[in-house]
Amino acid sequence: MKTETMTAHNFVDLTGQRFGKLTVVARSKNNKRGQARWRCLCDCGNDTVVWSGNLRSGSTTSCGCLKPKLNDLTGKRFGKLVVVRRGKNAATSGNAMWHTRCDCGGKTFTPGNQLANGWVTSCGCTSTKNRKHGQSVKGKHGSSEYRAWSGLKQRCLNPKCREWHNYGGRGIKVHPRWTDPTNGFANFYADMGPKPSPKHSIERVNVNGDYSPDNCIWGTPRQQVDNRRAHITDANKWTVYEQARKFVIPDILDALYPASPGSQHQQQERMPATLACA
Repeated sequence: MKTETMTAHNFVDLTGQRFGKLTVVARSKNNKRGQARWRCLCDCGNDTVVWSGNLRSGSTTSCGCLKPKLNDLTGKRFGKLVVVRRGKNAATSGNAMWHTRCDCGGKTFTPGNQLANGWVTSCGCTSTKNRKHGQSVKGKHGSSEYRAWSGLKQRCLNPKCREWHNYGGRGIKVHPRWTDPTNGFANFYADMGPKPSPKHSIERVNVNGDYSPDNCIWGTPRQQVDNRRAHITDANKWTVYEQARKFVIPDILDALYPASPGSQHQQQERMPATLACA
């Protein structure tokens, strides 16, 4: 659309003309770009100033009274949330935002459409209480123990998981206590306890056995490596690491592959892999 600037050649007097619910009353001051503006009276009784281009194109036909009024949510309840007051619109979407107070005392700043549609009904305390252990709401993806539990279920129960062929596809199962739909993680955490350190991860003592309380430990990185199927010799069930200790000075080997404090590989005697992870 070509902009309409105030010149003697193209000036059109709109006084008295009608555009939708607006009647042009008088000329108003030009805007900063020199475009003509007009003071209009709306059928609802309100005055408004409109650029002549919007009047003539039909873009503006009222003072704004034709727009649907915003539904005032102040004082209304949505689940455990009570709306306290209106806030500034969301910067990106422009959605109306509302300050709310939860029954637990928490506060939220929530889009009105999410409240109206029932998508948000608490400050988040409900999801925490539904999970007695509280682990799944720590951080973005839950606690380290929760991620370990969730990961082992994916590997064994989800054929779409990229590691499924090494676990579920190989017949590895998860103990029913750990897959209980209500208390699965709570049972897992009760059986395994917290990780001794961030470096520990879930490890099966018998690499061909299931994920179960009697076959799982929190293993060190070296225990994980030693217990891989490819690292256990068929002849005598010694790991590659234990075999190497027969031919390499143990101190040099330990320097190349440091163990965490308390690792059973720091012992000088050789032990089968299945006992070393026990």
